[in-house]
Amino acid sequence: MINPSIFKAYDIRGVYDKDFSADDVEKIIRGIYKFFSEYFGSQELVISLGRDMRNSSPEIYQKALNTLLHYPVKVLDLDLCSTPGFYYSVLKLSADAGIQITASHNAGEYNGIKFVMRKGDRIIKVSGAFGMDQVKEAVLSESFVPYQEKIGKKESHHHFDNIYVQDTIAYMGNPTYTKKYKIAVDTANAMGILYLRPFFERYSQNFQVNYINQDLDGSFPAHLADPLVAENLKPLQELVKKTSSDLGVAPDGDGDRIFFVDNQFNIINPTLVTALISDYAFSDNKSYTVVVDVRYTRNVEAICKKYNKNLTLVRVGHSFITEKVNEQKAYFAGESSGHYYFYDFGGAENSLLVLMYMLKAIDEKNKPVFEIVNSYAASFESGEYNFVLPDNLTADQLFNKLKKLYKDAQVLEIDGFTAEFSNWRFNFRSSNTEPLVRLNLEADSKDLLKSKLNELQEFLRSNGLRPKVE
Repeated sequence: MINPSIFKAYDIRGVYDKDFSADDVEKIIRGIYKFFSEYFGSQELVISLGRDMRNSSPEIYQKALNTLLHYPVKVLDLDLCSTPGFYYSVLKLSADAGIQITASHNAGEYNGIKFVMRKGDRIIKVSGAFGMDQVKEAVLSESFVPYQEKIGKKESHHHFDNIYVQDTIAYMGNPTYTKKYKIAVDTANAMGILYLRPFFERYSQNFQVNYINQDLDGSFPAHLADPLVAENLKPLQELVKKTSSDLGVAPDGDGDRIFFVDNQFNIINPTLVTALISDYAFSDNKSYTVVVDVRYTRNVEAICKKYNKNLTLVRVGHSFITEKVNEQKAYFAGESSGHYYFYDFGGAENSLLVLMYMLKAIDEKNKPVFEIVNSYAASFESGEYNFVLPDNLTADQLFNKLKKLYKDAQVLEIDGFTAEFSNWRFNFRSSNTEPLVRLNLEADSKDLLKSKLNELQEFLRSNGLRPKVE
């Protein structure tokens, strides 16, 4: 039996051969196809199909391909492809929809499926708020579009990341660089290498690149491909130090998130990257608003005030942010988990474009990246703290208690409970993927941050919450 919990808020994901099997993949793809055909009102569809490097991905990919070919579908066979490259293929190749086999940053025993639709030049991501429940119901009830003979067609588009790189460079105006820079790269044996290597090879005269963990390996022999966990960035920090690099680069497992290490070996805060790109977007009149999730806002808000532009807040989750970028026609959105979204790429992630903005800043400002990014620091951030609720307390009850305690705050309820003050703020929200509540806090000074964090943690302990044990 398929474990129903694999149907997540943003994708389908679980331990392969435990939570779902190869036979289950056939049912899942049939359920996704049913949703696609109902959405478009047609069974004749063009579908991009890609995969990551996990050990189970070739088997799942082949099962997905064979299943789709039972329908009147043209399958755009990407095979190995990063997730940003996959998103771009749906636009570039005018696909109706796309399916990507990946479990992103999870450990090697996991695998999963992301799926999206195209509406004109927009990417629509399926989520718990749109589409996932229909797919889950179809799969669990085995209510599918009847099979036909193998009438589908396959069209090969292997090495599509090369096209993604070529077109992203062209989008940025085929930039030139005035100096030669040292770059350190740790792709954690995962998919980011598929766009980073061709990019740096294109500019080999400008970048001396030192790679570690560059070979694709779904067992993740060095460390997990989750750069949000500081421990996983230590090898990159050591490489930056050893090679005296100007910048360190670390994508996540499927390449749709990207993190950086500065020339003083510090992990660069993602909101400072968002502020930097927002600075370029506003100064070039590319946008009237920037979108960020509710967790951290103050560093980006300072740039918006500088240009008298808007800051749009949205709940956490890439499907919600993509939707808001498209709705607001915002040039750009940044998420504190390292996702960065661009309107001109359907509202989906483009990690290479983020890297190119970082390199543009280093080259144009003629300063070390440490000085550049810290010039955007207007606030100090706590990092995320996760707590387990006691059985006798719901998240909503907790939020109501917080509302009474901080009754003088400006309150936002976009995603959980957010309290805004003149010199600090915090967000408390329920996790979309785990039975947890998450706390994020920011303040004008380190001392204020520490004081308010202690205050909130004491409140949580008094209400029976305990920190999640990693």
